Amino acid sequence: MGYGYLNKIIGTTSRSRLNELRKSSASTVFTNQYFGNGSFTNDGVDFVNSTQNEKVVYYIGGIKYTDYYTQYYPYSSYDTIPIGLENLF
Repeated sequence: MGYGYLNKIIGTTSRSRLNELRKSSASTVFTNQYFGNGSFTNDGVDFVNSTQNEKVVYYIGGIKYTDYYTQYYPYSSYDTIPIGLENLF
């Protein structure tokens, strides 16, 4: 039963926040370099939906970030979870 969305924010930025999830590790293995299990309710990298050297999907503070590594320049997009009245109960 949905009542619509109260808010949702999307956009792009040139500033990545991925370093906030970096572990103190000398490993060169991507999955060992960052905290995992990322979701809207858990800060971390979503390794399942990430592709090393192409895009990295991660979550910080309930915001989904996707860093894209393109041929010309890297950029990030962000997306918040839509909060509807049904999510309050």
